Amino acid sequence: MNKLRVFDAFSGIGGFRFGLKNSKLFHDSSSFVGYTDSDGLCRKVYSEIFNCPEEKCFDQIQDIHTTANPTNEYLPEFDLLLAGFPCQPFANIGHRRGFDDKRGTLIFRICELLEFYKPNYFILENVQKIRNIEKGETLKVVSEMLISKGYSLCLWDLCASNYGVPQQRRRMLFCGVKDSNPRILDISKPKKIDSSLNKYPTTWHLLEKKMPQKHIVPKKTSETVFKKNLKWEGDLKVNRLIARPLTATMAKWHRANQDNYFSKDFVFANTVTDASQCSTIPNNQSMRRISLLEGLRLQGFEDNVHEIFENFDIKPTAGFRLIGNSIPIPLVSNVVDKFFQSI
Repeated sequence: MNKLRVFDAFSGIGGFRFGLKNSKLFHDSSSFVGYTDSDGLCRKVYSEIFNCPEEKCFDQIQDIHTTANPTNEYLPEFDLLLAGFPCQPFANIGHRRGFDDKRGTLIFRICELLEFYKPNYFILENVQKIRNIEKGETLKVVSEMLISKGYSLCLWDLCASNYGVPQQRRRMLFCGVKDSNPRILDISKPKKIDSSLNKYPTTWHLLEKKMPQKHIVPKKTSETVFKKNLKWEGDLKVNRLIARPLTATMAKWHRANQDNYFSKDFVFANTVTDASQCSTIPNNQSMRRISLLEGLRLQGFEDNVHEIFENFDIKPTAGFRLIGNSIPIPLVSNVVDKFFQSI
């Protein structure tokens, strides 16, 4: 396949870009024309990771030239649009306000880019919960909008734990191809990956073998952290071999049924089998949350990205925001390969 020219919208710290670069089809056959993110720290980290001063960088997607914004700067031509459009309006943590949240309307800006620049392909992602808002009406509207721009569309509801990382992070993928007869495509999902082949088959494999004080749950807050909250789905189990979905607010002490906590016995277990025998019920042991390095690993980033975090002196609140808003890299790679092999 010819070399792809790519634009990375809502780029975050580059999860989509790494996923494309790590795919079998486009490992050495893609070039990026630009990126955009409203978070200045994201743009700073992204630029440092990819060393891309020649690429167009925009603070806001609205700053790009389209028919609706004719006085703004043009983008170079590109073949593929990547966009993890803001998920907070469609997520539990964002109260699922959807289009009633101004961030939810950014999908319209994506459609403006598709209409004006007419790339051959797009891959978009959002939270799986988008399919449940207004009894599926939001997903229907988004799908119809994308098809109306002249693209046939494939929709996949995928869990990251099936595609290379030990994290139960479900995402909705929208994969589109320019088509004279735009419609919904019936393409089977990417084949699930044997977890034993993963770099980190379980959380135990990626945890640092230490208990940093700053990550240990304070005694005065442990009662709240490990208290049942019926408002949220799930239970209070700790020491999970497959992590709960990471969130952008991991720096806070969430209840255990919203986050990931591990006991000292689990962290220092000699084998994964020993770790699997550790109690999943919070007890008097010291319990800790994940570190920034572990969060990056759970999203599929290499450890050198953590070095950039350290060089920029990124604190947990900001670091977890960057990590939690990213997309699992191996998930992207599998989606890219399956979609482009199928069209």
